[in-house]
Amino acid sequence: LAKIYYEKKDYDNSLKYFLEVAKTQNNNPDLFQNIGIIYKQKKDYDNAIKYLQKSLSLYKNETDILKLYVVLSDLYSLKNNYLEAGNYLEKAANIKKDEFTYYYNAGLYFKQANNYDNAERNLLKAYELNPKNSDVLRSLYNIYSSKKENDKAEAMLIKLSEIESNDSEVMYNLGNLSRTKGDTVKALEYYKKSIEINPNHPGSLLAIGNIAFLKKEYDEAISNFVKVLELRPDLKDLKSNIAVAYFNKGALQFNEKQYEKAIELYKKAIEYNPDLKVAYLGISKSYIALGNSKESKIW
Repeated sequence: LAKIYYEKKDYDNSLKYFLEVAKTQNNNPDLFQNIGIIYKQKKDYDNAIKYLQKSLSLYKNETDILKLYVVLSDLYSLKNNYLEAGNYLEKAANIKKDEFTYYYNAGLYFKQANNYDNAERNLLKAYELNPKNSDVLRSLYNIYSSKKENDKAEAMLIKLSEIESNDSEVMYNLGNLSRTKGDTVKALEYYKKSIEINPNHPGSLLAIGNIAFLKKEYDEAISNFVKVLELRPDLKDLKSNIAVAYFNKGALQFNEKQYEKAIELYKKAIEYNPDLKVAYLGISKSYIALGNSKESKIW
């Protein structure tokens, strides 16, 4: 009756009869597995785990054990217990050592549980089974980045770039790693490759702008900052960066006694940041230098 009700998807009656049988058959792993599966169908994950673990303790056949490890992993993931989900799937992988998806998904579960060492171990095994899988390489990169192991992170990205040569985000991340290591020249190369692939990559445009700003190449800095602001108008703080770049460029013109050009640039700075007091002062000084004390007092 229990099986008939199960086939009809009448899980309540199916469970009722299976539990009745369980009162007299407490050493039947198939029975406990059926009960566990029904509880899973009913989304009662705690009871599902309870009965499947009972079943697991009774099974001797490796095939049956493997199947239960996978189901238990799935149940724990549904409960957002990614550590246990990873543990069970790693057990399954250790039985079926050539199963890429077990190692890969176990690695992802451990990563979600912030257990980076276990995640790395499983993902490296997945990588051994499929070294050309970009998802594995990307996951390993993320783990090494989280662990601040920049050399290993860079190695994964380089491998990934060989597979996905047209991925602007990969080039951007390579640029970030090079910049972290202090290699600005190489970082710029990667950022520019990213822009070649995707001219509207905000991260790469911003990075190029920041590097140009530090090198006092204000035209390039402003050009990139403005484009980023067009792409990401939510980055309101970027207006302050543009304003400072215009101000610094104006200061250079002032020092070269190009006072009218300096005034234009200071005014552009104020357009982007009306609270930039030094820009007003710069305009005032420029008018004084031009002998226009009346206009100077206005600013």
